Amino acid sequence: PKKPWFTINTTRFILVFGTIAIVFFSWSIKPVPFDYVDFDNKIVEFGADSHILPLVRIVNVVFHPFRRVLVPLDPEKLREDAIANVGGEEGKDDHHDFGSLNDWDAFDKWVKVVDETTHFSGRLFLKNVMTDTLTTHLVISKMIRDHPEILDETIERPIFLASCTRAGGTFLYQVLADTFNDELVPNYAYENFGGPIQLPHKPPRNEETEMAINLLHALNPPIKLMHEWAKESDPDEDSSWYYNTMRGIAVPFTLHSFWHHLNIYQESSASRNKNFWEIVLKLKQWNAGGRRKQRFFLKAPEHLF
Repeated sequence: PKKPWFTINTTRFILVFGTIAIVFFSWSIKPVPFDYVDFDNKIVEFGADSHILPLVRIVNVVFHPFRRVLVPLDPEKLREDAIANVGGEEGKDDHHDFGSLNDWDAFDKWVKVVDETTHFSGRLFLKNVMTDTLTTHLVISKMIRDHPEILDETIERPIFLASCTRAGGTFLYQVLADTFNDELVPNYAYENFGGPIQLPHKPPRNEETEMAINLLHALNPPIKLMHEWAKESDPDEDSSWYYNTMRGIAVPFTLHSFWHHLNIYQESSASRNKNFWEIVLKLKQWNAGGRRKQRFFLKAPEHLF
């Protein structure tokens, strides 16, 4: 006798769900144009199309109900992860000293907003950023404890290029850094992508940056096109450093946090950012053997405030 259609059949199951998977995959790779309409109502192509973002969107939709289970976010656990990154255990040695450069109130608010508002891939990315931020504080604190003479370094007449975002400041920064190569010490792309200092649990910053630039080119070519990111050794801004103070534009740039956005303009934020870049420059100068004739050259919107 003929079997009813709804009888479980492996072949039919594969065909039905295979068809659904193909439809979703086909939809996900449909290019997303990054175009805009100019003043003459003409559509102007802006860089390249991205064929990956919709696929990421599918991943976020599928994993959204499980995002908190798969990517838990807890301030204490993040601190423990950072301590483990430097080879320490909570409360058992001096690796648990985060120093005085961070802002725990801003950090707790950061974790809370990420936990409440971000999708699955956003949680993955920002959890890694937050852990690296805490690890950076641990490493800096330990270096200063081991070598207190670092604080005696004097940073003489640093130069700052302060410009609003999307104003061509990075291009100008690169031109000046290349033109005055003998006089200036700029920040480089590997210090922007990989952080201001090398972290013990991460690959070398130049290798990590090269991978990040290649990945960004695959995931979102227009964003890469909007920035002057060609290779890891190119001069680049120091804006990502201020993830570490939680008081720069990096946090609200990647997250809808009204609190962090408002605090960009506070005098206390400018003071925290200054304390951070000053310590980083002292570390760099100390690692290079002390005072030099060249002047440090930094560029970030944070220097406007």
